[in-house]
Amino acid sequence: MKKIISILCLILVIVCMGVFTGCGDNNNDNDQTNNQEENHSSNQSTGHIHSFGAWIIATEAKCTENGLLYHVCADCGYSERETIFAPGHKGTWNIRKEATCIESGERTIDCQTCLKTIIESIEAKGHSFSDWAVTKESSCGCGQKVRTCEICELTEKIVIEPDLTKQHEFDANNICIVCNEHKGTEGLIFEIKSDYAMVTGYNGTENDVYIPSTYAGAIVKEIAAGAFLGKPIKTIIIPDSVTNIGRVAFKNCSGLTSVTIGNSMTSISEFAFENCNSLTSVYYTGDIAGWCGILFDGRGYANPMGYASNLYIENKIVIDLVIPNSVTSIGFDTFINCIGLTSVTIPDSVTSIGGNAFYGCSGLTSVTIGSSVTSIGNTAFQYCYKLVEVHNKSSLNITAGRYDYGYVGYYAKEIYTEPYVSKLSTTDDGYILYTDGAEISLIGYTGNETDLTLPSNITNINQYAFFYCSGLTSIIIPESVTSIGEYAFYDCNKLVEIYNKSSLNIIAGSYNYGNVGYYAKEIYTESYVSKLSMTNDGYILYTDGDEISLIGYTGNETDLTLPSNITNINQYAFYFCSGLTSVTIGNFVTSIGEYAFAYCSGLTSIIIPDSMTSIDKGAFIYCSGLTSVTFENSSGWYVSNSSATIGTQITLTNASQNVTYLSSTYGYYYWKCK
Repeated sequence: MKKIISILCLILVIVCMGVFTGCGDNNNDNDQTNNQEENHSSNQSTGHIHSFGAWIIATEAKCTENGLLYHVCADCGYSERETIFAPGHKGTWNIRKEATCIESGERTIDCQTCLKTIIESIEAKGHSFSDWAVTKESSCGCGQKVRTCEICELTEKIVIEPDLTKQHEFDANNICIVCNEHKGTEGLIFEIKSDYAMVTGYNGTENDVYIPSTYAGAIVKEIAAGAFLGKPIKTIIIPDSVTNIGRVAFKNCSGLTSVTIGNSMTSISEFAFENCNSLTSVYYTGDIAGWCGILFDGRGYANPMGYASNLYIENKIVIDLVIPNSVTSIGFDTFINCIGLTSVTIPDSVTSIGGNAFYGCSGLTSVTIGSSVTSIGNTAFQYCYKLVEVHNKSSLNITAGRYDYGYVGYYAKEIYTEPYVSKLSTTDDGYILYTDGAEISLIGYTGNETDLTLPSNITNINQYAFFYCSGLTSIIIPESVTSIGEYAFYDCNKLVEIYNKSSLNIIAGSYNYGNVGYYAKEIYTESYVSKLSMTNDGYILYTDGDEISLIGYTGNETDLTLPSNITNINQYAFYFCSGLTSVTIGNFVTSIGEYAFAYCSGLTSIIIPDSMTSIDKGAFIYCSGLTSVTFENSSGWYVSNSSATIGTQITLTNASQNVTYLSSTYGYYYWKCK
């Protein structure tokens, strides 16, 4: 029995050995998978030849994902694998958006395989600039060189500094016959630094000041802090060589009306133009990209446009602004108060819009926000009263009527996220209309007339439509008008005649219906004969019987003798006429209306005739240049903070003390003479 068991055990051992030296254990799939190379090598050593079956697809290849094939040896179970490479999408690619030099494009395909619509990005091309070309040789003055991208035609400009070895040759008008630059105004004070010159002051007598590009063999690159503080200058021309303007450099230059800034300017410090409230125009010799590159200090009044209303770039007033795609950000205050702007296109290259960037651009009606914009600073579009259309290509959630994202949607009638057909139009005579079905809204007026008959087809007058149209004197409202938005006629302080053909109950002196009747002397509902007239020398008069009111002045003179037949000076008649230097008031004038001469900062002295019996509140406030006020009748005057009471008697024999009384101490009081 023992012999039989031993024989069986031996047979079992032999069988097991045969199994381990054969093709392999087909029952252990995991071990087989992990040791395929080992087994394959072992099989080769024993002379085994695989007998593979057909290829089997383990994973189907997709358009953009690889697949997998395998086949298996029928004898030993060894498998081989091969990759099925992704075939890509099948169909025709269509360009959805062309790539530009700095903006990526998009292409799309309707795949016939996966039945999906695929959108792919196309990489930006990058600029391909030509070689630099000199357009103005550097000589005794600045030169310039430019290069242009051969793809997008973007032009870059660089100032070439003057050649200090060459001398100017000035003509009788102090203009160099070689470089065409001005010699520089006498009285400018300079300081020589290590490698440049800086303007530090001015003690000259000329009102029109030219800063030269060179001084004493050095290039003029800076205007120092406070250099022109409070100086009585009218214009300043800053050359292309200057790169920086220091803090309060032109502060309190109340007579300054225009500024020319050179194309090398990189930064202007805080309060540089504070209280330059006579400014009307700013000229920049560079391009729009260069203007966007100037850093205006965020503490305010660095940009002269804070007071001026017209910006000229390359000698053209900025109206329809298209920011070039070389610009990546629009900084603080860049286009502040640019009331001539009507439309703005911000490209996809721009990622941020700074605070106050378009603040107070009251003529702006439409804006396109580029797709890359991720932030819009506080108040960037505040007081853009007519901004009714916004095309938002960005991912920002801009909503009509909301003040977030810098008020960009606050005044909007529509926020578009796709290409759209504008509902805005402008008539031949300057009325801006917004047509939405049967509703036709009057958005604003771009003309110069002061006596207006509004279009007969409008159904409403939009909010802020004539906001601060201080020259408007009369208006005819058609019967088609059913509503007037808030503040539509706010601060139209010379609007004294209204012909109301509509059914609206407009009342003189009322704030209702957008303040349209607030300043009116008369509201007509039937045909009328106007009481307004204009003299040959620009005075606007309103004649009502024996009363002749001076409503305003449209001329350019600064030293005025008022018409001798007027009996009163109406409210706001010379409001903010900062260029006015002197006024002679006739002996028939008995009253001066409220704020009549407010903010006339150039006015230095005035004589109040003995015919005067009343001066309303604010008539001479902020007349910062006043040094003398003489009352021909200095007795019997009373001041009160109410028009209904007599108040306190004051003595007016001291001309300088009278200035303080009239412009400050009792500036907001009612004055009466008994």
